[in-house]
Amino acid sequence: MKFNLKITLFLFIIVVNMLSPAQAAKRKIHAKVQKTENSITKTYTSVEKLLQSMTLEQKIAQLIVIRSFAENDSGYYADIANTIDKYQYGGVCFFKGLASEMVKASNLYQSKAKLPLLISIDGEWGPGMRLTDLWTFPRQQTLGALQKDSLVYKMGRMVGAQCNRLGIHFNYIPSVDINNNPNNPVINTRSFGEDKYNVANKSIAYFKGMNKEGVLGSAKHFPGHGDTDIDSHLATPTINHSFAYMDTVDLYPFKKMIEMGVNSIMVGHLGTPALDTSGAPASLSPLLIDTLLRHTLGFKGLVFTDGLEMNGVTALAKYPGEVEVRALLAGNDILLLPLNPPAAIAAIKQAVEDTLLSLEKIENSCRRILNCKKELGLLVDIVKEDTSSLTKANKIFVSPTNLLNDLNTIDVKVLNNQIFAQATTLLKNKNNILPLIPSLYPKIACLHIGDTNVGAYEEMLSNYAQIDHYYLHKNFEKIKIDSIKMRLAPYDLLIMSITNTNYAPSKKYGITSQSIELVDSLQQLPGVCVLNLFASPYSLNLFSNIQDVDAIVVSYQELPASLSIAPQILFGGLAAQGKLPVSISKEWPVGYGLSTSTSALAYQYPQEIGLPAELFAKIDSLAILGIHEAAYPGCQIAIAKGGSIVYQKAFGRYTYDSLSPMVNLDNVYDVASLTKVISTTLAMMKLYDEKAYQLDEKLSNKIHRLRRTNKKNINIRALLSHQAGLKASVPIYIDSFYKKEKIFSHRKSEQYPIQIADSLYVLKDYYKHIREQMDISKVDMTPKLVYSDVGFYYLQEYIENKTDVSLDVYVRDSFYKPLGLTHISYLPIQHFDKNKIIPTENDRVFRQQQIQGFVHDPSVALMGGVGGAAGVFSNAHDLVVIGQMLMQNGCYGGRRYIDSATIQLFTSADFSPSNNRRGGGFDKPPFQSDQPTPTAKSASLESYGHSGFTGTYMWVDPKSDLVYVFLSNRVCPEANNKKLMQMNLRTDIQELIYQYINK
Repeated sequence: MKFNLKITLFLFIIVVNMLSPAQAAKRKIHAKVQKTENSITKTYTSVEKLLQSMTLEQKIAQLIVIRSFAENDSGYYADIANTIDKYQYGGVCFFKGLASEMVKASNLYQSKAKLPLLISIDGEWGPGMRLTDLWTFPRQQTLGALQKDSLVYKMGRMVGAQCNRLGIHFNYIPSVDINNNPNNPVINTRSFGEDKYNVANKSIAYFKGMNKEGVLGSAKHFPGHGDTDIDSHLATPTINHSFAYMDTVDLYPFKKMIEMGVNSIMVGHLGTPALDTSGAPASLSPLLIDTLLRHTLGFKGLVFTDGLEMNGVTALAKYPGEVEVRALLAGNDILLLPLNPPAAIAAIKQAVEDTLLSLEKIENSCRRILNCKKELGLLVDIVKEDTSSLTKANKIFVSPTNLLNDLNTIDVKVLNNQIFAQATTLLKNKNNILPLIPSLYPKIACLHIGDTNVGAYEEMLSNYAQIDHYYLHKNFEKIKIDSIKMRLAPYDLLIMSITNTNYAPSKKYGITSQSIELVDSLQQLPGVCVLNLFASPYSLNLFSNIQDVDAIVVSYQELPASLSIAPQILFGGLAAQGKLPVSISKEWPVGYGLSTSTSALAYQYPQEIGLPAELFAKIDSLAILGIHEAAYPGCQIAIAKGGSIVYQKAFGRYTYDSLSPMVNLDNVYDVASLTKVISTTLAMMKLYDEKAYQLDEKLSNKIHRLRRTNKKNINIRALLSHQAGLKASVPIYIDSFYKKEKIFSHRKSEQYPIQIADSLYVLKDYYKHIREQMDISKVDMTPKLVYSDVGFYYLQEYIENKTDVSLDVYVRDSFYKPLGLTHISYLPIQHFDKNKIIPTENDRVFRQQQIQGFVHDPSVALMGGVGGAAGVFSNAHDLVVIGQMLMQNGCYGGRRYIDSATIQLFTSADFSPSNNRRGGGFDKPPFQSDQPTPTAKSASLESYGHSGFTGTYMWVDPKSDLVYVFLSNRVCPEANNKKLMQMNLRTDIQELIYQYINK
């Protein structure tokens, strides 16, 4: 026959509460002891022998877990070790300190324990919650916003792995409290939220993950600490819920955890008048533990008290040790953190001798603890059939070697990124402005309220757009609000980020009144306004007037991962997916959250897309090999796979001088002939979309003077595919036949306005002479592939004639600026600090100096630095963005730049005449595998790209969803250094990537 547990418990409580609290407790204790004794198995005969060999004091001591910090105090450790040696406590719980110190202390303590200690920690978001040298995981409220419990399970496994490495056997997680009180001062963000199903499911996932690694957990704080406005560390809170509500809501996650097989349950210091009218907190209530938890809910595992040093119970003690006696009478097994452990042992022993507390109760709890230790493998050298007394044995000692490297692994960062990518919650998105399209906002500002140093956030924002950053400490003076408002008024888009917050409702989550007033004021500005909140969503209730904010993003916490993920969601690198784990208002109830789509590159660790660290270690080795072999002094490499940049790294120095600066990712390189595809070809594709020309149209129809030359019949397709018969280049800088006047000057003047190097200027009309030499140069009438710069000079001239602006301005305004690129430009000396520009050749031909900040190509330099064949400077990152735009068929960041059909045409070998592998501007793999190739052998036939004379390379492979960029200055100091090509380093690295992505 099956009984309704709710009815059974309800009737039982009515009857028991009709008795005096003392009578009810006494009757329940005797009944429960009898039932428990009958149900305890005697399977572990060796544990039984061990148990019977122990003195009463030793049995009591096994029930006690004491506190230890890990803060590099040998005297403190020695004192605790001495108490362990004297009293032989059952376990130690570690708190604030360092991982290395914890291991040091734990090993010492274990050496003093006759029975191995249960080492525990209260690490709700991992051991890093207590050990400050460990990377931390997100809080449970953040996890509550996830739609995939698999990530919670994964976090549980990583937390378990860290605990294992530290020698931790018990971690007091998860908190299964349902936080339905926004003002809860102690649980709040430690809860998965207010939805009981979400809380239960994520609690189970978290526990199972950790338990899979062999670490035990404890569901807490029974019967539910979510709806309190008092911190049980300070006083005893009261849960004023009805029995029916508690049974269906508060207890629901505990029931599910018990069904799942949780190892232990921690009981809170909570008054529950609906369950026990005696006034006893749950941790001291036989009705809550023996009756409800053990009998009604059928829990068989270990029962922990919450910390017994907390004021929620210490205030109830009339004498030292009384609380611990009452806790055992109530049905607890383990006494966590007694205020005075020796006094607790004495009081418990006296209670047994006075028959207030039965020996059977002590032994039952001790038996559970010993069995737990045996299951953990701690008693392997102690528990044997012939065990007759406590013996010294081999303990589990933890190696300190390589500790932090083992704990702070890249996997922690990867998981944190994954969690925040899926938890960050979009609550408002007026007119679907997110993802933000940079080109819609000529002037963008970000106001950082709270911190003056948010490097990860600022850096990630700058990957997507040119943004002006302003910083305010959260305690700024209110009188500054008007001046701040005036300064930000001209911006088309304002991103307001609130950081340097905390988790305390009583402290308004660390958000100052002036910050709130400033947000209220700035949303009235004419531009678009976005609020990015790095705090609990509850803090939104502090803002009484945010209806004019156009978008609101809740990032929950201020951690490196959240600071990196939020900008990616704002600009479409990642999609918003999170759902509120708690209710904020009628407008934003629990489960609310808007979604967005992706449109731009994300920034992920390679492990997030399944690429191993081994691959990138090999890439590092090849890049360093090139430096050691003097193929180049330094380089940058960037890789995008699956829509994410997964690798960006800089190597070496500016030059071979050991004192020259180290290359970083912000440095810009002269990309030489990559200019043909990232400037001229882009412009030609855009004009093709606009039907400005036809591919088979004669160039002389666009540049009329060519009708009088041998180039009158060359068409545009032939120019783009290098099949126009033009010379590779025209040697115009050694100019024996230009005799009108001196070509160069060391001073800038109206006659010599064009700078081509430091203190070197060229005659203003010299570009006309270059064109003359191009026009009279020979043309090979045999239709064959001859790579030519000359054709791209003509294409530049056509573009500038058509658009009525110079090529650099046209591509800047049409592509670079709207793409949000900040490290790409012609004429770099005008746009970047010279110290950020990587030097190229030490030119001994006509400039007679080390070239830095000016284009390497002599012809382009003489034409003013802007060329169709060379002249662009860039870092690797910005080239990857261009490559990704092309691979996304011309659309990026919510804007279309080129028609997809145009990209398909220009990147296809069908663009060119037969026997020409090239597309329109782009190089391609050969038709036959035995032919020389400009790319890796594994690159698909759909792939395309280009290389540059200075040691640069860019390749896009739509089939493999791959963009690869390599930048170097192999021409520094001499252009005849061909080791880079001889070693095939650029394509060897590319081939290595294919080997791993094709596995």
